[in-house]
Amino acid sequence: MPNEHKWLTEDDEGGLDAQRTAEFVTGVVRQNLVEDIKDFDQQDDEVLTRVDANVQVETLGRLQAMQDKADRGMIYQLGVIIEDGIYQYSESEPSTISEMLAAAMDEMDSGTSQWYDLTFIADQLLPFMVAHKIPNAAVLWAKGFKKKARAAVPLLRYLFANEDEKKLPDKVRQVIAWIVDKKISKQDLEEKVRAARGVTEIPMVYVKETILPRGRSRLVIECDKVQRDAIVRKLKGMIDVHLDGDAPQKNGVAI
Repeated sequence: MPNEHKWLTEDDEGGLDAQRTAEFVTGVVRQNLVEDIKDFDQQDDEVLTRVDANVQVETLGRLQAMQDKADRGMIYQLGVIIEDGIYQYSESEPSTISEMLAAAMDEMDSGTSQWYDLTFIADQLLPFMVAHKIPNAAVLWAKGFKKKARAAVPLLRYLFANEDEKKLPDKVRQVIAWIVDKKISKQDLEEKVRAARGVTEIPMVYVKETILPRGRSRLVIECDKVQRDAIVRKLKGMIDVHLDGDAPQKNGVAI
């Protein structure tokens, strides 16, 4: 018997996989819509036309929503992999979670923030939560919490790098509690993250981030003179800031 869902595990340069995905979602959407219509008359052309139109629109929305489901599904699957611990027996025989990610997701750009977040969650956060029996790991992939969880990642990274080992479990529990608290909005959480790290909000500017090896980043900030001075004041003492405007110039270009 041929595998009718083979398109799920194969990528097709001709676009057949995308076509099959759309057709699969269309079928599910159509079935759900028809089930919701009382006394559905398949002989009524007007009803059929309306159903077809609704199916097409709803399918587009569901396909868009699948991107979010896939992102959250990756976090969920990471949790499964970490808990069962048998990933070392896979074909590439990885010895670490990072090696497993690199082998499994060879098409993802390792310089993106998504990759950076995934490696942190896989290497540090999820194993730590499992080891210390910290509940609510599921919030990292539950709908409605994903944006708050990602907003908390900078603070969690900061805690893992700087917090006392004995205090770290309680600190992580507190951050997870903020994420699952429905009374705390994403904006509220971002304010808590800034306060916990001892930083204040800087003016809106354009920032280009480049992820570097070994968990490092390069930030290029474009701003006006007033914003520049405010940013330097707020970052002073926290990081070494290289300012093109203060650097030696040659033909108007920093050297």
